[in-house]
Amino acid sequence: MTNLARFTPDVEVYSIDECFLGLTGIGNLKEYGRTLRETVIRNTGIPISVGIAPTKVLAKVANKISKNFNGVMVLETPEQITAALSEYPVEDLWGIGKQHSHRLIRGGIETAAQFRDLPVDWVQTNMTIVVVRMWRELWGESCLPLKTVLDPKKGMCTSRAFGKLTGDYDQLKEATTSYASRLAVKLRREKLCTSVLSIRLLTNRFNGESAQVFPYITIPLDHPVNNTVDLVKVALSGLKKIYMHGYMFQKVEVTATGLIPETEVQLNIFNEFKGVKYDQISRVLDKLNLHYGAGTLRIAGEGLAPKWAMKREFLRPSYTTDWNDIIKVK
Repeated sequence: MTNLARFTPDVEVYSIDECFLGLTGIGNLKEYGRTLRETVIRNTGIPISVGIAPTKVLAKVANKISKNFNGVMVLETPEQITAALSEYPVEDLWGIGKQHSHRLIRGGIETAAQFRDLPVDWVQTNMTIVVVRMWRELWGESCLPLKTVLDPKKGMCTSRAFGKLTGDYDQLKEATTSYASRLAVKLRREKLCTSVLSIRLLTNRFNGESAQVFPYITIPLDHPVNNTVDLVKVALSGLKKIYMHGYMFQKVEVTATGLIPETEVQLNIFNEFKGVKYDQISRVLDKLNLHYGAGTLRIAGEGLAPKWAMKREFLRPSYTTDWNDIIKVK
């Protein structure tokens, strides 16, 4: 994504491996697409497909077709678009689900071009508003503008499976402390505060021989916070209430909801806010860990060598970011 952002300021990150770029005003789009693709491959080693068209839906069509044309396809003229849609399966269209595609195919609509030729009144009557927008996009009318600013998150969760099942309360405390600390870092990175914290324990539901329990608690906070100390305290108090002796747990989840921006936090008139000191401590933690590496300074309750940590026997060495893994030539 960083490499792609060098080619245009208008970037919408759609998923972990896909994004939309605004290329308004750029000439010779095919050559530009080749340069873009070659740059990403050279700098990351990751082969990508580039589809260029007037709308998002047509760009998705061009992207899929590009896999048969050296990774770059430009649909610019009406003739190019019609030719591409005439051979494009309707079930592969972005936004057409399995139910709609079955219905269209039963009605003799097998290609994107045939779908585009349907009257708009029929599409509006028999399909959803999302499909109507998609139909309009196939005609070159942009109905899905670029979203260069991400929507604020409504919730965050930190959870990983343990390396081995555990019922030990001290180990669960270490894991909960670690996950709450990571969650606090995520919140501060996004400049958000949480007003509700949830803690959940899970046993291995695939093990039919052992008893299954999934205790869960949701705790409203007196004040929206994102500092590590307060969140760890609340998480541990929740763990204490839901812990059940005699069960082997596979993971713990710590979830933050009721998220609001740091700049919009309102204090509680009935409770004094005492978290200023903890906010300062958290800022120091972030600064030191950013400079010296993640995990350099952390809450003591996380433990030094946790027995519950996830298995990492096959973790790839960090040749360029860890001195211990640097390649040695004899």
